[in-house]
Amino acid sequence: MPPKGRRRGAGRSRSKNENASDIEEELPPPPPPRPFKEVEGLPLSIEEPSYNILNNALSLKDSAVLYSSLMRSRKSYTNGNIFDLYWAKGKTKFDNDVNARDRMNKFCDCAMTLGPHNFDVRFFILKDEDVEKKRQDEKEKKKEKRLAAKKMREEKQKIREL
Repeated sequence: MPPKGRRRGAGRSRSKNENASDIEEELPPPPPPRPFKEVEGLPLSIEEPSYNILNNALSLKDSAVLYSSLMRSRKSYTNGNIFDLYWAKGKTKFDNDVNARDRMNKFCDCAMTLGPHNFDVRFFILKDEDVEKKRQDEKEKKKEKRLAAKKMREEKQKIREL
């Protein structure tokens, strides 16, 4: 297959003037003039704004500007990259990752306020098996010490009674 730029067929050759005019025709037209000019790198309107359109302004409720702004803000908090999602419940029975779920302990339910938004939040603590094992070992050692101390006191008490 021949390259796209070459044409086959017509046996006449073009002159240099025809090639130059084709190139000029292929250039995109200049962009339309903007409704502003730049002054010190900032846009400045050329025309005076028409304030007569403000006579029939809509209310906040009718225009839904505030509502849509709040919804975008809320969506950016919930779906954005602000908070990391560690585990989410699967949609089916087989999607659940049991290991991740088993490693979490429920800490508390609370309400979180971010700007104008209120979120009901449930906090979890991630269990670390090594830390849990050390903690359990420490508890057992303390319990053994208490039992040993209790036995010593009982033995001393028996000796005193004799």
